[in-house]
Amino acid sequence: MTAYLELKVGGATNRVSLYVLIALLVAAGLALMGRLVEALITIFLVLSLLELLELARGE
Repeated sequence: MTAYLELKVGGATNRVSLYVLIALLVAAGLALMGRLVEALITIFLVLSLLELLELARGE
């Protein structure tokens, strides 16, 4: 079971997995430390895109 956070932007409601949100926050924090973590950020972004595709399919 995955927990979701519902974000209301404009008139649309978007569901975002809390795991993806935490991963993006961690990636942003690592980015502040230096450029050596660009590979990690890329991995987190790819995982985020996969999560969005899963939501678009109507999980």
